[in-house]
Amino acid sequence: MPETWDALILSNGPGELATWVRPVVAELKARHPEARVSIVLAPCSNASGQEAQFAQSMAGVDRVQSAKHYRKFLLTGKTADVWDWHSKGITVFLGGDQGLSALISRRLGFPIVVYAELQARWPQFVNRYGLKAESVRDSKSSHKERFKGQFKVIGDLMADGVRVGSQDMDYVEKVLDLKPGQPLVGLMPGSKAMKLSQGIPLIMGAAEYMQSINPNLRFVLPVAPTTSPEYLASFGNPQNTDIEATFGTSATLVQDGTEAKLVTPKGTAVHLWTQSPAYELLSRCTVCITTLGANTAELGFLGIPMVVCLPHNRPEAMRAWDGLLGLLVNLPGVGTLVAKTVNLYMERRLGFLAWPNMRAEEELVPELRGILTPPMIGEVTLELLGDAPRREEMSSRLKTVMGLPGAAKGLLDLVDEVVAGVETKKKEKRSTMGD
Repeated sequence: MPETWDALILSNGPGELATWVRPVVAELKARHPEARVSIVLAPCSNASGQEAQFAQSMAGVDRVQSAKHYRKFLLTGKTADVWDWHSKGITVFLGGDQGLSALISRRLGFPIVVYAELQARWPQFVNRYGLKAESVRDSKSSHKERFKGQFKVIGDLMADGVRVGSQDMDYVEKVLDLKPGQPLVGLMPGSKAMKLSQGIPLIMGAAEYMQSINPNLRFVLPVAPTTSPEYLASFGNPQNTDIEATFGTSATLVQDGTEAKLVTPKGTAVHLWTQSPAYELLSRCTVCITTLGANTAELGFLGIPMVVCLPHNRPEAMRAWDGLLGLLVNLPGVGTLVAKTVNLYMERRLGFLAWPNMRAEEELVPELRGILTPPMIGEVTLELLGDAPRREEMSSRLKTVMGLPGAAKGLLDLVDEVVAGVETKKKEKRSTMGD
């Protein structure tokens, strides 16, 4: 029986867990069922607080420590539950701070493999890097590799995280009571409070507007594993002041057994899909309305036409910046003014923000920014729904631009190389001592 060893995965936000950690854990356990998989979460500005439960629900994960215990673990090397560690192990970085992750790994005496999406830093403390693309190697923020082969391009882990499973379209249509070919609009407002506060009134208003023009439309909202129907419904409460700010509509949660819907005052119903991941469902969607973030990449890999929304109806609401800027926008008193100023400035300065558009370096999918209203979103979506050739071309280009899976396999190849190299050095050392 193979010797048990530790695989420590360091990660942070919900997007990283869903699209990076999940495929890596699956590949790791397929190769090494004897490995004990531990996940330690770092604080993240995009976190909802449910990340630990989500991570623990993943197949193959043995134990999880939440982000609230990260600082203590970083300073003392001890987890909240005082985990034991095997003498053989490896650390895999899949989100957070590369330098702090290297420090944790050295404290445990494990080698570390880093997945580098945008930059490769601290090479003197890292064994191997799996780069998302060749551009990461040449990035101004990346350091030079310490030895030949330390950096290796493995591809985009998101492509591995977005996989359609065994459920077919018949199952989705049966659950949603859809007729063959009936248009289905997916609504993806995000999972964080600052996005949902404006996003829920906007998309519910857009759904109500579109259904008034095309009564045959159906709507579905895939519930993120870090949220719940009740949590989403709280932002549809008439007391939410962002309903007025977005010119949107309120919504009420209606539950019948396992079925849950958000229903507007005029009777437009949005089915809440709680099964996760929801890639079979998204594959059945004709068009999706989505906020920024990992959603746009996931839809891109699936080839689903989309309309991307970044409302600035309340520019001071966006405060998920990292580093010093993140501290400033969250200061008591002056934080609101700082956030408003920064966000209006960034809106004018930033280029494309949706992943497919950044990859294509053009507006492949519509990006709506500024002061948005439900009719504005609804009209753009209805136009896309009514143009089948445009949707087909968009779908084809999305799949081409976003790339193919295989990064998880590449990252585990690096893990195996590092583990094998460490074991070889240990044997050589023991042999030398024996001589």
